Amino acid sequence: MYKKIAAIFLACIVLITCITAAPVHAARVSMSAPMGATVSVEGTQFIVKWKNPADVVQLAQSAYKNYDGFVSFIVDWRVNNGPWHYDYEVPGEQDFLVYYSSMPYNFFGNLCDASGSISVPQTTIDKVLVGVPYKSPITEWLKKNNVEFRVRYLYNYTDRNSWEPVNVYSAFSNTVMLGTLTPTNTIEPSPTFDEFGIPHAPSNISAPQNLVSEYMTLNLRIKVPEDVKTLQNMNLYPVFTAVDWKMNNGEWHIGTNALTGSISIENILLSDHLYLDQNGYATIYLSRDSLKIPFGKSLATWLKDNTYTFRVRFVLAYFDENGVKYVYSPYSNTVTLGRGTVPPKPAPKK
Repeated sequence: MYKKIAAIFLACIVLITCITAAPVHAARVSMSAPMGATVSVEGTQFIVKWKNPADVVQLAQSAYKNYDGFVSFIVDWRVNNGPWHYDYEVPGEQDFLVYYSSMPYNFFGNLCDASGSISVPQTTIDKVLVGVPYKSPITEWLKKNNVEFRVRYLYNYTDRNSWEPVNVYSAFSNTVMLGTLTPTNTIEPSPTFDEFGIPHAPSNISAPQNLVSEYMTLNLRIKVPEDVKTLQNMNLYPVFTAVDWKMNNGEWHIGTNALTGSISIENILLSDHLYLDQNGYATIYLSRDSLKIPFGKSLATWLKDNTYTFRVRFVLAYFDENGVKYVYSPYSNTVTLGRGTVPPKPAPKK
């Protein structure tokens, strides 16, 4: 009797184990669509957000835990009522990313991060990836055009019986449109892309705007143009800030000389990201050493006895088949600080 009970108990354990170890897709052949998709504009980028349904979260985590495929999101889009870009359901025998080999980054991603946790359900789309020109603010572009976004899921796994790859798609989320309902269809010089979906670097870039100096300090301020903000936010092509300067009636120290091998502290070429205030201005902090200010000399005393002149330009770097190339912006206006300058007028009282 006891042996019979033990045999039944053992059989139950084996059955439970088999059920537990079964492929996650055996019980899930469909997924709910992403919920509540929204799109906002932040500077030079579109922010696409949505909510993950409970069944999709469970499927994604189970697939990750059991090494049984993965669940990804796909952001589909179109401009001015044109064709959608990623609406074709690639069959399982074809790799989705191979089929869409030119899909730019951030339109596709896994729901689970490297630790198996569900990532924040959102993605950032740089404006040039949907055809907005480098130099055009999104808000201005949307006055003449519209763009639509929608999101769906892809579950990719290997069938345990046939050992064939399988792709399962959810329905699309709601569609979100930004811009005018009556686009002008005016053709603007939008960015072009290489075979891997990477936007080409622009052939020219704008100059720094409205260069000003802070009275009796070593700080300069510039207004950063839209195309340079876009390039820096994309973090794809480095943009340097070159500062030319001369003291009194001396020779110019050229910042871009640092690109040609003339490495010197006096050639000021800054690679740091420019952080903007609410008015779109960035501050450039200059060092005493670069400007040949003697050690131990009071800055106030030195600036009372000497005059500095400055101008600024941007330099974009990119690679082609012949190596590194540079795109130089025009110069900003010229400013002075030190001897001969006057303090700014106080702000009017409110």
